Amino acid sequence: MKIKFIILIFLLVSCSYTKKDDLSSPVATSFDIDEETSEALPKLRKNISTKGIGPVPSHEYIGKKSGSNRKAVVGLYLAPGKYRTLSYLPILNSMKQSNIEINIISAGGFSTIIASLYAQGVKPDLIEWEMHKLLSPIEEEPFQEDWLSIVHDWIEEKFKNRKIESGGITLALATSDALLLRGDLVQTLKNNIAKGETGPMEVVEQLKELGSDIVICLNAAGESLDNSQIMREKCDLYVDSNHKDFKMNDKLLLTDILAESAKSSYSIAKQIENVIEEWKK
Repeated sequence: MKIKFIILIFLLVSCSYTKKDDLSSPVATSFDIDEETSEALPKLRKNISTKGIGPVPSHEYIGKKSGSNRKAVVGLYLAPGKYRTLSYLPILNSMKQSNIEINIISAGGFSTIIASLYAQGVKPDLIEWEMHKLLSPIEEEPFQEDWLSIVHDWIEEKFKNRKIESGGITLALATSDALLLRGDLVQTLKNNIAKGETGPMEVVEQLKELGSDIVICLNAAGESLDNSQIMREKCDLYVDSNHKDFKMNDKLLLTDILAESAKSSYSIAKQIENVIEEWKK
């Protein structure tokens, strides 16, 4: 009788056991990714790209069928441009409000922070607020040693234990000769910002190789960027968001940069919609 009782207790304990969460999974950042945002992000499958460096958008999810049901794979490149890169945020917000899905997002320089937050599911208006909180108190000259130290500490706090590939959409961070899709996100961001990486000259071609049907390029640095002319020629839509009245290092004009960009953000989103519609034909 005692043996049967012990066996019964063992079976009850076994049935009530619940598997714990995998502790090796990435630790969430301090940002809240709500259910609405998470559901809107396209799903990925863990396929390896042609270069063997990361996941590509799931074409099974997007659809390979011909005709109007076929959704374009949209790649977005955010060129570097120091504080002027904040002009991308109103455009991202207008794209979101217009239900334009970004499947692959790439960036170089300071833009890598914006791209990384977006890939993690953080909404553009919240990114604006986080950038304001980060940059407004800083007195140091941008990209000098003390400035980099402050920004690097912030990166460690926000992206702790995150991988480049851990976001909801494919994130491709620029180096001088390639786009990285795997690896430690914190260290990659630090290196990218410290070196001011602009990305490979053939960034558009590499985004196409990753599966992009359409590549949209936003450039806040204007003609000062080495590959600006190449982007102008090869991107399906090239947007020069270079507001020449604003110095790239002038944080005092951050709100002005955002306000100025917001004036044209909806028309840019409309242009992107037109490019996608033209692609469908």
